[in-house]
Amino acid sequence: MMKKYALSICLLFLIVVMATFQHTQIPKKEANAWPHLPAPLGNGKILITSAGQAIDGYILESMTKELHIEADYRPRVLATDVYEYNTVLFVVGYSPTGLLFTDRTWMEEEQRIRLLLQEIAVKKMPVIVVHMSGFNRTESSTNYLIDLIAPHTDYFIGLRSSDRLQRYRRLAQRYNFPITFVEKIEHIKTPLNSVFR
Repeated sequence: MMKKYALSICLLFLIVVMATFQHTQIPKKEANAWPHLPAPLGNGKILITSAGQAIDGYILESMTKELHIEADYRPRVLATDVYEYNTVLFVVGYSPTGLLFTDRTWMEEEQRIRLLLQEIAVKKMPVIVVHMSGFNRTESSTNYLIDLIAPHTDYFIGLRSSDRLQRYRRLAQRYNFPITFVEKIEHIKTPLNSVFR
């Protein structure tokens, strides 16, 4: 009789352990997803720049000020100017209106980003990508810019409301960078803070 109970208890224990293990495993598609970084990767002087000239960079600049993170927002910075920085935050979002105000064509903006990425690679600077436009700016131009920057990305922060979540997850797996999705723009502060502290 004691053997029956012992066997039942062992089976019950095994079922509980297996259920717990399955519940805590991260699904393959979520392997790179984090609520925030476990350790900082940004350091030194910080550059915030735009890729696509959407106004989202001003929002990110405001967030860094609230978090007491010293950063320069230079939406039109050139590759020749990155020598004075140690970490780069790209705010990705294509805006035809924003581009119009820079007196730059789409091809010139793309070339500016390419040259920036080359210089960043030479300096081995961490690259953080922030895409805060959700459904509003996920057209082909924005996606092209994200694809362009992805091989250089060390961390990606985006809105969960984006219609391209699976696409961004695939990029994170392909280029092996952590990714965080937040519900609202103001929730970007937590993962952003984790980049530096």
